[in-house]
Amino acid sequence: MNHKIAWNADFSVGIDKLDLQHQTLFDIINGIPEEVNEQRVRTTIVRLFKYTHEHFALEEEEMRKMGYPRLEEHAKIHEDLIARLTEVSTLPLDTDQANQEFKSFAIDWIVDHIQTIDMDYARFHKTKEPS
Repeated sequence: MNHKIAWNADFSVGIDKLDLQHQTLFDIINGIPEEVNEQRVRTTIVRLFKYTHEHFALEEEEMRKMGYPRLEEHAKIHEDLIARLTEVSTLPLDTDQANQEFKSFAIDWIVDHIQTIDMDYARFHKTKEPS
């Protein structure tokens, strides 16, 4: 089973630097190997952790600068996502099924977060942009 996620305009929040980072997250997630290779999966997880922290920090800084009223709530969601990623990544990844479940989790997580939580910020951001 080949789990890949392709970037398209439906994922765009309309903020170039955030869209570019989201695309990089897609690339990292797509880099999780399909076959059992626990070392490669763990290496990709470390990369995903590091990049997710960088991305969340940038996203929250952008929200702070724009005066986003739901920043605290959004930051809490980021904390919860990191905690969930930490929890899931500690599970054994030495079977095809476990590997696929982790990849499915990562795809569902990024898609849901962008299409719901980040899009709320995108709508707010558009109201603050100079016309």
